[in-house]
Amino acid sequence: MITEDLVKFLWKYRLFTSIPLKTISGKIVEIVSPGEINSDAGPDFFNAKIKLDGVLWAGNVEIHTDSSYWERHGHHTDRAYNNVILHVVTEYKRNVYTLEGRELETLVVEVDDYLMQRFWQLQYSDSKIPCAPFINDVSILSIKSWLDALAAERLETRINAVNLLVEQLHGDWEETLYRYLARSLGTSLNSLPFEMLAKAAPLALIRRHCTTLTQAEALLFGQAGLLAEDDGDSYFLRIKKEYAYLSHKLGLKPMDGAVWKFARTRPPNFPTVRIAQLAALSFFEFPLLARLGNINHVEQLPKILTTAPSSYWRAHYTFNHPSPQRKVGLGKEVVLLVILNAFIPVLYAFNKSMGNEVGQQLCLTALEKLDPENNAIIKQWKSLGIPATNALDSQALLQLYKGYCVPKKCLYCRIGATLLTKKA
Repeated sequence: MITEDLVKFLWKYRLFTSIPLKTISGKIVEIVSPGEINSDAGPDFFNAKIKLDGVLWAGNVEIHTDSSYWERHGHHTDRAYNNVILHVVTEYKRNVYTLEGRELETLVVEVDDYLMQRFWQLQYSDSKIPCAPFINDVSILSIKSWLDALAAERLETRINAVNLLVEQLHGDWEETLYRYLARSLGTSLNSLPFEMLAKAAPLALIRRHCTTLTQAEALLFGQAGLLAEDDGDSYFLRIKKEYAYLSHKLGLKPMDGAVWKFARTRPPNFPTVRIAQLAALSFFEFPLLARLGNINHVEQLPKILTTAPSSYWRAHYTFNHPSPQRKVGLGKEVVLLVILNAFIPVLYAFNKSMGNEVGQQLCLTALEKLDPENNAIIKQWKSLGIPATNALDSQALLQLYKGYCVPKKCLYCRIGATLLTKKA
């Protein structure tokens, strides 16, 4: 089966089985430029340049597998398609017309057997990285160039997400940073509950109504829905009483405590411990953005995350169950995740919004100096001979995996494009 994306790929890379190309009406087609692919509404390729029987045309190109889809999709009644100069299809059924009544030239193309075979090999691959069996056919130089672009793509995606949240929070950058910090502390298992908690107990509420760390812990644990028990030790009863006062005063509604995941988690990473750490960081370290902006050396970033919660958590992982005394702190991997997923994206977006290019460059330098992440995805790339040497590399590899490998967007990946256009 031929997909529309495959025909777009064929057009973009000019992978035609026969030359010269001829339209249904018999005009010879020469492609000067296939145009720029459009990922939004409207024609598939903008600003294409073609020659029809030697006459230069400039405009847009629309791609379909079946020519009748032009009308099925309503293009004949849409003024956005008036500038289409060529209709490219794999199956011709009828001529088509623009809203202005202009008849379009239709080009029927065939998909090369090799391209079709390799495409479906990738699409039906059982590997989490579809191109794993063939990746040695792609040069390391090409892959490195693609990773550089992916690192920029990931950063841009994150900046857009940060800016959207800032807009929703009416320009409050500190609240935005707090939200990102909370989500990062949850790591993958509890990121969503932590995001919910940051909304239920916003930074503004902590700063306005909490004058002690105990109050900050009470507010966060209470809003997390983790103070429902009637009885407990003295610390539990104290913050439960404190939360009852704040809840009555502010009209608070707690989350459902059942959303928190403790299973498959080591005790130092229990959500109770992380919430206590969030309380300490939000109470002692904010406002934080300006301080982050004044840091010139990446080695200083982890120091911000050494703030300890109340002494209760030195001997507890959960409420009412004592444990051996220990030093309480975030592990090295969690510190790295907070820096990568909270500090740098928010700080970079803030610097960009202020036109601070020096600040933006410091963020990029930090990514180049920080160690790479060491998760299952990064390990898989390493097993294929593509190791991450720093955090910028690991961020690029995560973008590649999540943005292209998982949805199998091989046609839009440079590695996939190389494999599809390079015959053995």
